[in-house]
Amino acid sequence: MGWGTEPAGPLDLVDVAGENVAALSRPQDLPVFQREAARLSESASVAIIQKGKGGFMMPNEVRFVRLQCLETEDNGNDEIYMHYNGSHLYPQGADTADIATGQTLQMDMNRRIDGEAIVSLFDEDDIDEDDHLGTIVISESELNQGLRSQTFNGDDANYILFYRVVQGFDD
Repeated sequence: MGWGTEPAGPLDLVDVAGENVAALSRPQDLPVFQREAARLSESASVAIIQKGKGGFMMPNEVRFVRLQCLETEDNGNDEIYMHYNGSHLYPQGADTADIATGQTLQMDMNRRIDGEAIVSLFDEDDIDEDDHLGTIVISESELNQGLRSQTFNGDDANYILFYRVVQGFDD
């Protein structure tokens, strides 16, 4: 559910303790609800959930587990970074992460998914354009199908991304 569309049903803004901190029952109240969600998200962890027939529906997430390098693109280490729907995903707190053939990087991070997500892997180059090592599509329809994997194999590199699609906040 994006902000550009009207919600299909009632929405609630819920904090990490499960307490309701804002509610939306009428579509015409959406601008007020959006402002409250933005204000609260700056100071606390909150989630927007939609009431379904059986109760509340939590947003689904992609849980990134690890990235395994079977073959680097460069001779020696690659300096990789990953995008999720066009925004920097990995590594957190740095531009790139060094990885060698045979090495596995633990990712341990989650991102919300609405329908499909585009994940791209790149190898940073100093002299010319960064190498695009591939793009995969992760679908929300993979929900609760266990550990999944997809391959990035552009520019003679070979990487495997391991992930799960899970219901949000199921820790």
